[in-house]
Amino acid sequence: MSSCTTDIKTITETEYIGESLPTINNNFLLLKESACNLENRINNIVGARTFFYYGPNSATNPYSGMDNGVASVPSVATIQSFVNSVTGLNLPVATQQNDIAYVVYQKTGWFQPQTKIYVRSDQGNITFTTQEYYTYTVKVKIGIGRYRTEKRTGLRDINRNVPWKITETVGDDNMLFSPQFVLYKLTYSGTGYVPNPGFPKFIQSITNSTVDWKNPNFWSTY
Repeated sequence: MSSCTTDIKTITETEYIGESLPTINNNFLLLKESACNLENRINNIVGARTFFYYGPNSATNPYSGMDNGVASVPSVATIQSFVNSVTGLNLPVATQQNDIAYVVYQKTGWFQPQTKIYVRSDQGNITFTTQEYYTYTVKVKIGIGRYRTEKRTGLRDINRNVPWKITETVGDDNMLFSPQFVLYKLTYSGTGYVPNPGFPKFIQSITNSTVDWKNPNFWSTY
């Protein structure tokens, strides 16, 4: 921890008032310089705060504050009012010169359609029972010790196996979810927060699964 020295000099008991006047004046000058340096150090500390803005995501909604015809995001004037107004954050009451306010607005929409091709295939056997006619031979007795053969027709059950195989190509249409983060930067000018040039900035990431919407480390960023 640094120490602060001001070279303050004490007045001895043997000094008269007139003799100690330069010492008193010099001590007050040193104290003034220390106080000014401390004030400057405090004033040079810039506070930065970050806020999330939630609002209707519609360029046609009269209460949304969106940039009609430009982009479906809050206009700079809307964000400036959100930071400065007493009905919003009312941030100027707790602000010093050059303090910074970052405002983040997130919108999630579709990025682009994609079609994935899946090949489905399977095979097996179908077992079934059917009936068919067949011919068989029998001996018919026609006398003592005499026989003759006759052909006859019958019906019998037969089990059959039929192999089958199928292959089908299926197209699955899906969408990529595209979370967009719109970053606004405003700086306190002494009377209110004013927007910085070059803002808002758009940061977009992609995930192809709603499961990862809360896991940005799995997103592809560009």
